[in-house]
Amino acid sequence: MTLTNQITKDPAKLMTRHTTHRVGLLVLATTLLLALLLPALASAGTETIYTCRNADGSPGSDADWISKATQDPTSPGTATSIRTCSAGGYIGSRLDGSSFAAGEGATSEFQLAEPLRLTGVLKLDRETVGLGRGTGYADRIWYIAGKIGDGTYLDQCLPAADAADPASCAPTFNIARAARVGFPPFGAPDAGFGAAVTCTGNGGNPSCAPASGTAPSVRLYAGVFEVADNTDPVVGQVSGPVAVDGTLSGTEQLAVNATDSGSGVYQVVLKDGDRVVDTKVIDANGGDCADNNPANSDPYEFGRAVPCKTAVSRMVSFDTTKLPEGPITLRVALRDATGNETLAVNRDVTIDNVPAPRNTGAPTVGGTAQVGRSLVAGLGTWDLAGREGRYTYRWLRCDAGGDGCTPIAGDAAGHDLDVADAGRRLAVEVTAQTDQGAATHRSALSPVVAPAPASDTPAASPPPSTSPAADSSGPAEVLATLAPVVATLSRGAANGAGASDAAQLTAAFSGTSARKLTRNWGRRTVVRGTLTARDGTPIRGALVEVASVNANPGAREVDGGAVRTGSDGRWTATVTGDLASRTVTFRYRSHLADAKPAAQATLGLRTRAGVALAAAPKSTGPRGVIRFKGRLRSGPVPARGKLIELQARGKGGGRWLTFRTLRTTRKGTFEARYRLRRTVGAVTYVFRARARAETAYPFLTGTSRVVAVKVR
Repeated sequence: MTLTNQITKDPAKLMTRHTTHRVGLLVLATTLLLALLLPALASAGTETIYTCRNADGSPGSDADWISKATQDPTSPGTATSIRTCSAGGYIGSRLDGSSFAAGEGATSEFQLAEPLRLTGVLKLDRETVGLGRGTGYADRIWYIAGKIGDGTYLDQCLPAADAADPASCAPTFNIARAARVGFPPFGAPDAGFGAAVTCTGNGGNPSCAPASGTAPSVRLYAGVFEVADNTDPVVGQVSGPVAVDGTLSGTEQLAVNATDSGSGVYQVVLKDGDRVVDTKVIDANGGDCADNNPANSDPYEFGRAVPCKTAVSRMVSFDTTKLPEGPITLRVALRDATGNETLAVNRDVTIDNVPAPRNTGAPTVGGTAQVGRSLVAGLGTWDLAGREGRYTYRWLRCDAGGDGCTPIAGDAAGHDLDVADAGRRLAVEVTAQTDQGAATHRSALSPVVAPAPASDTPAASPPPSTSPAADSSGPAEVLATLAPVVATLSRGAANGAGASDAAQLTAAFSGTSARKLTRNWGRRTVVRGTLTARDGTPIRGALVEVASVNANPGAREVDGGAVRTGSDGRWTATVTGDLASRTVTFRYRSHLADAKPAAQATLGLRTRAGVALAAAPKSTGPRGVIRFKGRLRSGPVPARGKLIELQARGKGGGRWLTFRTLRTTRKGTFEARYRLRRTVGAVTYVFRARARAETAYPFLTGTSRVVAVKVR
């Protein structure tokens, strides 16, 4: 492809410009970029640009080049700029014709826009053809010149200091095609690069004629440049689990918005503290935003100076299994194409990629299902993900159909069968627990438990004697009379007036018929119920037992005391506001010593976490420091502390944004400082602290009351 651009048609301007002083022809390298003299920053990054040829030798881009031609319309010659890189050609400038006025020529310039600047030439594959003096025109020359900084020429063909030296610009001066490396360092920050061929003259001879049959030209087949950028990417809003969640696992996402005024937004970088864990190209930009030379360790090599998009908005996924397990300082940075970076995320999180125990083979029940014998639990098989674990057992007594299962006191791996088990089926629940959580799996049911064999029971009493001499109140008759009394005494006293083995027990949260209730921490909860016989007769003055199991995996049931029914069989229980989420069970035993309750009811209670937050001062300037103090009110606090998110929004509403994530002490306290930035005018911000639900913390996500700070 041949381009001829910016043709100047005013010969008077050409003569004025080029006949009063010998003009330096700019070829291969010259000061073409008139950039602002900005000081180089120590943090400036650099990129390597392969132009016209890629690092692997394939045809490359000439996107950073512009072409210019300056021509006298009365001249018989033509000045042309050539751009054929995409077809495997070159970037060049050529003069075709027999005569040219001074100042006529063609230039190709490698141009950058601030804040990018050229700081080095690393390699040039170039040649010149047809340069030399025209016959009989000793003071008119064809020449090429290059300039890096001030006064440093790469290649040049200048007139001799003495006209007696015609060899200084002879045809043999032309440069055969070759790759040159090793160039002087740049001087001024506005140094640039260009390739040109131009006629210069003086007042006596204002025109040039090439040697017969030649078309003077300069060609650049490939160049490798060093480009610097002293600006960092600007990060806008970030969101998604990586930005806000306290615990991360598996593949997590981050929504990123960013801009860059220089080389473009290149990579998003995942770090554990200062250690780089993963790096991704955020947007390939059609293939331009990719390492041009992946064979080496330098990722900042491209085919153009602005290879990546200057504005991006993307959802990026991270594999958190590349991060270490447990609490870490998570950082996510955005890099531009020269390696400058800006943090988008910088907070403490917990990485939890080790799963809780998983059952791979159900527990079993072995032994003989007969009163007087024993059943033994088989552990089953478990996947503990390489962690240390412990196992606990809980036996369940069910009816013959396998329903109505109730726990049996104790946690042994074996169970001795007694008369309470006769006619029932039993199962065992095995709970496996590690530092990553707990899992429970139930066995199949045992066979129906048979009564004790006849040989194990006392011999039947003989019938009463019919002899007139026999005592009618003999021992056998006394034992038969006392048997019901003994049976009653072994069960203890009757529980309430009208005690019944066929009792009906109801329980409900006050004000609702729902079986589950969600409440805020600190708010007490009232439960109301009734206890009646099957025919609806109230059971008066009976004790109803209260027990509960914390929502933590593997938690055991704890005794919560008892309440007594009134004369109408109604009862009331109060659950204090400082308890975690839990299952609450109410039981009635018709006799106080009964192993099995006659009736029971279960409710689910879910409690939101309680957090206290204070902020000081209440009023501050646009760059003031706000101090936060707080305490996790709902406990117990996990051994490693609890993650807390500090959030803010404008007083008028809007979405809550998390600006800091921190961990409490073991006592549940936390502190933080935040300096305001970019605040313009009077505004009031409101803040809150949020405690998210976690596996080892038996509360739902909860927030503090909001606190306000006025910015003057």
